[in-house]
Amino acid sequence: MGNCGVGFAPCRPHQRDLLVRLMEGIEDIPNVVLTEGLPWNWETFPEYFDALAKREYDIDIGGYLPHAALRVYVMGQRAFDQEPATADDLIRMSAIVREAVKAGAFGLGTSRTIFHRSSDGQSVPSLRATEEELTALAKALKSAGPAILQYAVDWDDAAKTFAASAGCWKRSGCPVAFSLVQQNAFPDNWKQVLEMTAAANDDGLPISVQVMRAPSACCWAMS
Repeated sequence: MGNCGVGFAPCRPHQRDLLVRLMEGIEDIPNVVLTEGLPWNWETFPEYFDALAKREYDIDIGGYLPHAALRVYVMGQRAFDQEPATADDLIRMSAIVREAVKAGAFGLGTSRTIFHRSSDGQSVPSLRATEEELTALAKALKSAGPAILQYAVDWDDAAKTFAASAGCWKRSGCPVAFSLVQQNAFPDNWKQVLEMTAAANDDGLPISVQVMRAPSACCWAMS
């Protein structure tokens, strides 16, 4: 859970509708299912994991700290307005990242794609997060223990996107996984991305590619 940076923790009570509309738009889950089907008996990410631990499952589950929820929790409407995080915002978000990893999060999931919008048309809050913000959060992940920075990203300009992200990865030393999606307008992008990933791996950068196993919202990792 938390893949692509969307989820429901951390979340203040008055922010629930913002996250519900975001999930409704991105994952096409009806609003009523989320508003009435979730117990909402948490606010922080550790409380969320505690609530999950009290349930019984037939499969193993795990989760990322969703960047969208993190930004909304710390920045409120400024997150949806695509404002850059302040120095104080980064301090607060980094502390929550470390707290989440210590509570059992796989890492941080973020979205950098224009196709992720809420049901009322707003872009995902992490879309315009600066390289400074991503680097700060990646460093927090690295300092907290084994963790991954997971990206959902557009590849309309593969070389530019990869180069911009590689700088963050190099400065943080945090392992990275990103989604490899195909656009009809750029039919050979996947080849270029895989070539750049292989070269980065040869240089020692711990980067993995996620691909769709079927037409669904689920991603599987390929090293």
